[in-house]
Amino acid sequence: MSAAYGFVGSAKQQGIALLTVMLLTVIASLIVFTALSSSVTQERMSGNFQKKINAELQSDKAIFESFHRLNAYNRLQPHTTTEELAANAEISNHSKGGRAYQASSKVSAGNLQVDGRGFQYHDSQSTTKAIFQRTGAGLITLPSPFEHGITGCDGVAVQGSGRIDSYNSAEGGYNLARANSNSAVRTITPDADLVLTGASPIWGDVQSTGGVSLTGSTNVSGRVHANGDVLLTGGSIIGGSIISGGLYTQASGAVLGDIFADGGIHISQGGVGGSLYTMGDYWHRGVQVPGLIHANGNVTLEMGQTGLGILTAGDLTLTTWQDDKIRGAVRVVGDVNMTSTAMRPIAADNLLYGGDLRFQGWTQAGHLLEPRFNQLPMISDVTPVPRVAAEGEIASGSTSGTVVSCDPLHLTQAIAEVVMPDNPPDLVLTPLPDRFEFSSHNGNFTRRASGHPQQILFPLSASFLKLRRTVYQLASVVLDGDMYIYGDLTLLVSGDFSMGAVSKLYIPDGSSLTLVVQGKFSVSAAASIITPISGVTEQGTPVFSLYSGYNGDDGVLLNGVADMYAAIYAPYTDVVVAGSGQLYGSVVGKTVSVSGAGGIHYDEALAMANVGAVEGEASKSRIVFAGWF
Repeated sequence: MSAAYGFVGSAKQQGIALLTVMLLTVIASLIVFTALSSSVTQERMSGNFQKKINAELQSDKAIFESFHRLNAYNRLQPHTTTEELAANAEISNHSKGGRAYQASSKVSAGNLQVDGRGFQYHDSQSTTKAIFQRTGAGLITLPSPFEHGITGCDGVAVQGSGRIDSYNSAEGGYNLARANSNSAVRTITPDADLVLTGASPIWGDVQSTGGVSLTGSTNVSGRVHANGDVLLTGGSIIGGSIISGGLYTQASGAVLGDIFADGGIHISQGGVGGSLYTMGDYWHRGVQVPGLIHANGNVTLEMGQTGLGILTAGDLTLTTWQDDKIRGAVRVVGDVNMTSTAMRPIAADNLLYGGDLRFQGWTQAGHLLEPRFNQLPMISDVTPVPRVAAEGEIASGSTSGTVVSCDPLHLTQAIAEVVMPDNPPDLVLTPLPDRFEFSSHNGNFTRRASGHPQQILFPLSASFLKLRRTVYQLASVVLDGDMYIYGDLTLLVSGDFSMGAVSKLYIPDGSSLTLVVQGKFSVSAAASIITPISGVTEQGTPVFSLYSGYNGDDGVLLNGVADMYAAIYAPYTDVVVAGSGQLYGSVVGKTVSVSGAGGIHYDEALAMANVGAVEGEASKSRIVFAGWF
């Protein structure tokens, strides 16, 4: 029995050992399988990570290749537009060995945005975005030629009665109650005169490279600045100063500011509100001067008075004077001549003179012969007045060396560079119901007197003033019906453009018309041009701009009674504004003549208008990395 018990015990021990071995085997297998699974997972993760890295490398490679494409194209075509550069940076698809990349590009806020995409085996992809800037020269945006209200290169004549002032269309339409005084009237050519014979009030400055003649009743809120003589014989009131490089003559009117004149000052009548300075002689009769009289030449006073004294490097002559009318210090380098019945014309005997004292009819002047009065005074010289910058000279206040030019856009060359087909058609619109519509796709009659659409026109993409535009070319335009403009369009007319009868030119919101005319441009009395309130589009383009390449007399004639908006640039011909309608915008002409009852209201928004570009120094233009997006 003990033997049997021993057998059974041995069998139990063998069973436990077997179970232990089996358990250990299972545990070892689990450990092995877990390790294998972890290894496979890690291998898969490593593979996905590697594919992601490869995809990122491909997207970076797309950015890198686009950057080189941009620089290479910019070197070959340094005067291309930013939009054309962006198109050249495109990479449709490049693949090799399961790896691929592509790139797209667009213009964003004036910069180049490149989106690079990389792929690995079509199941892993990455996107990288970069911003590049075009620096250096290339195409340089031109300053707007519409920085002033009225510019007549060879002369300006204002004969009408309409108000000349300014407003900003970016802030809304023109409102008389909120009108501004920033409408400068100026000339550019050396010795070009400015003549104001009418009654038009000018709310701004008057600047002439020649002389200024105010013989009417034109009031000027700002200053009158001329390189030549200034003549004030009408009833004009000048709110600012007079600055004359020649002789200043006043026989009427009033000047509320100071008067500066290199060639002398001669005032026979009128009001003066400040001091007077001249490098020449000074003469007045019966004028009340509240300020100082300072002259390098002789000073002659007949009646009147001064408030702050007299300084002269020449002689002083006082005629028919009253007591204490000369207030302030009187300092005379030369002689003093007095013809007066007054006892003491110089208040408090505040006199020093370096020459001789002569007097007639003044019995109590003997004490002024004493040495304490007969002393040579030390006075400073009156310096020359600043010049109005003329053609070819550096513009006043310019920090970049900008040169004054009647034609800074080089218009004749710009028109010649527009490549268009030969033998363009004429466009004739008879009185209503004729209606012609221009769009970015085509131009055609939507109504015609015959009842059938005729003459379908198609535009071309062409460059004018270095900007790519949608351009229609016409031989001439006779507009007696209605014309509609949809989109930002340019019309190049090699002949005349005339608006007659009751014709209308419509430019709705979101559209603009750049009209380039090589012949004459005229608007009849009943014609009208209808534009949006804002004179400049969101892209910075004037809603209606007229560029006249005509070289001759009276190339731009505006006789309308209806209000109109226009930025007019006609440096080689006369601009005649003779209607009774209001003109909003800006006028640049060889000469400008303003008559009639219509006013001219300068739109200050045009000073920042984008009219075109100019070629810079190509070797300095390059593409640089500006950051990640």
